[in-house]
Amino acid sequence: MKDKEIAKLLLRAVQWTTRETKDKDLNDEYLATIDTPLSPITCFFAINNMEAVVLSLYLHAQYRNITLEADSLVQHFGENIVALADIQDAIDSLLEKKFLFGSNNNKKDKLNGEQPTYRVNYKIMEAVINGDVTFLEAKPILSFLEWMEEFNELQPMRKTGYMNTQRFIMEVNALLAQHQTIDEIRWIEKLELGNHEKVLFIALVAEHLYESEQIDLDDVCRDLFDSPLIRANLKKGLRDGSHPFLQKSLIQYHSDDFIMGNYVKLSEDVQANLIGEDIKLEQRLFKPRMGTLIAPQTIAQEALFYNDKEEKQIELLAKTLEENRLQIVFNNLKQESMKPGLNILLMGGPGTGKTATVRNLARQTNRSILMVSIDKIQSKWVGDSEKNLKRVFDEYRTLCKSSEQTPILLFNEADAILGRRIEVTRSVDQMNNALQNILLQELEDFEGIFMATTNFATHLDSAFDRRFLFKVELEMPDEDVRLKILENNFKDVANETLQEINSLYRLTGAQINNIKKKLLIRTALEFEASANEILFTLCEEEFAIKRSQHKKAIGFTH
Repeated sequence: MKDKEIAKLLLRAVQWTTRETKDKDLNDEYLATIDTPLSPITCFFAINNMEAVVLSLYLHAQYRNITLEADSLVQHFGENIVALADIQDAIDSLLEKKFLFGSNNNKKDKLNGEQPTYRVNYKIMEAVINGDVTFLEAKPILSFLEWMEEFNELQPMRKTGYMNTQRFIMEVNALLAQHQTIDEIRWIEKLELGNHEKVLFIALVAEHLYESEQIDLDDVCRDLFDSPLIRANLKKGLRDGSHPFLQKSLIQYHSDDFIMGNYVKLSEDVQANLIGEDIKLEQRLFKPRMGTLIAPQTIAQEALFYNDKEEKQIELLAKTLEENRLQIVFNNLKQESMKPGLNILLMGGPGTGKTATVRNLARQTNRSILMVSIDKIQSKWVGDSEKNLKRVFDEYRTLCKSSEQTPILLFNEADAILGRRIEVTRSVDQMNNALQNILLQELEDFEGIFMATTNFATHLDSAFDRRFLFKVELEMPDEDVRLKILENNFKDVANETLQEINSLYRLTGAQINNIKKKLLIRTALEFEASANEILFTLCEEEFAIKRSQHKKAIGFTH
């Protein structure tokens, strides 16, 4: 359960530790003198003082998006290299407790003289931000599907470099060892696969469960293995028939499909032993590969304010997306031999509330969102981008089958794919044009709710114009609306201060939200911080980048 006061206490302890331990001689005597200030961290996580100091430094660095290496730690403690031994002991202990994970710490890095780096477990960060220790509690796992859920919580940490391949294998093996009472786990262990083959096999099972029976082996291997040599040996074994997956009849493929597309599927024997006939396609766990699934109950209620014209358009959309009305609309479209789909475009500059509007509409109408970022679709591999885009729509159709209400497919910041088609002079131009052609065809046949956001409506390709039934342009909030946003976000700030800010700065809703977040952080970490005093500084910071690019600051009225 979220506890704001505990969260503030922990953040202040992290801030204090980072500041006060700088240039100190890190020995037992000194650690004993800071026992009280460290107590929020040591008691919350049940760790000792040295571990609390090291964890605080890594937390502080990670919140600021800074990589902390061994040299930085030594410099922090007055360049006393003797402290490195104690620091490493604390790191080893935190690694064993899974408070830290090694990031890209492989043999090649060490040979090149690169220092190992570590990142704080995302569960630790969530526990601190929420002031809730239950984030650290292991969920009971009683079935194979629940076990696969746990496996899929590990996968993103591997894909993003949060942990290297070796660490990922260790974590998966530990997870297997803890749940030997599950029949399917024992069946996997009896296959007697090597470590690399075992994690790959489980990843293929996850792809089958969460996505599709047809699995792109290259994609899965790139996500799992740091080493190109491992991937090459895997491919060689599959092509010459020597790989355990083929020897033990674990996968199937048609030779043409494998050579051209690297697609495989689980054998019938594997499906019978691990998946079971009772798990139908509609009942599969759904974890999208090409986007992020946002459930309506996880969307926080947010007060949004619009200019008059925009507000009427948004109200019309909200009414249309109400389930009863939407089904009437879809039925009417079917009777006229039209596809039962709504394509909606939200246009406007950065920070005008396009994505927030989609989230609010989803929450109001109890709909899930499959949110896709275009940069995730685009790939340096020839043909992969087109394949990724088609997969997005396949994933959406799969999601529709298992959803009680029609979900929303959201292409967020879709400027790159909605822009005007251009003459092909480079391979990247050819790829972008191919993506647009695929998207145009998919939208022509689309059934469901498609929403896209774009910052540059004037760059929209004319072919897309007729594909969107609703086009809503969100402009900068006018002065009256901007004041409402400020008053809603800063209820404890004097109205005179807010009116002065409103007259000086043409802030977007997103900028005001950023300022609110920074204000919360400053007041949590600085005991004497006054909102009235630092609000103007925070407003100035919002325009720092633009001011460096232009002589006159954008957003000022004078």
